[in-house]
Amino acid sequence: MQTINLQGEQVEFQERKEKHDLRKEINSLLVTVGRVSKRQFLEYFADNKQEQVGYLLHQMVQTGEVCEPEEGVYLPDARFLDTSYYKTTKIHGSENVYADMQKYTGHLTQLQKKQQAFWVFLDFKKRMQAQDPVAIDSREFPFMLLAFFADGCIYEILEVMKGEESQLALLASKERYESITGQVRRIVIIDRMEQIEGLKRYQIHGIAGYVTVDADGKTCYQHP
Repeated sequence: MQTINLQGEQVEFQERKEKHDLRKEINSLLVTVGRVSKRQFLEYFADNKQEQVGYLLHQMVQTGEVCEPEEGVYLPDARFLDTSYYKTTKIHGSENVYADMQKYTGHLTQLQKKQQAFWVFLDFKKRMQAQDPVAIDSREFPFMLLAFFADGCIYEILEVMKGEESQLALLASKERYESITGQVRRIVIIDRMEQIEGLKRYQIHGIAGYVTVDADGKTCYQHP
């Protein structure tokens, strides 16, 4: 007579379910942020699952679920690294290579900015148990990157590099004529702290702080 190990089967089922759920979380973060490093994943899953994360990321690269263009950096879709993805057939079958390459370069830059914004989100996740971020995909305001909910407020992460400060003028102008519902706080990523005085003149609603993010993800904050 065959003995059925129900307890063992339940454990195996639970392990498969946890792995499936973790896979979904990894994919969801990649879709939202676009570009996430292994260090960021490990920090995001700091409370548990860290041992599984590295193994699953390797497995997902092998199966083609995610792309690893450089060691320890992951994207959801390898097509974004292929310039041919942006080739657009024009009149008589010619291609506007210059415009396509601009779009390609712009997309890579936006991915890098969102990855920086994710470092800022991780700070808030540790300190305030922030809920998972959502992407802000705005053609009008491309410097608005991620949003999340924490401590009863909506937080938005913006990035304004040196020389790009004038982009805030349109946002300031629009918000003079539109009421903002709820409590919105904004964290602005900048190149250097010297930018702050110049940014203040735009009087953007809800600025809660400024932050620099270095290449290793180290953040430095300044209150407005």
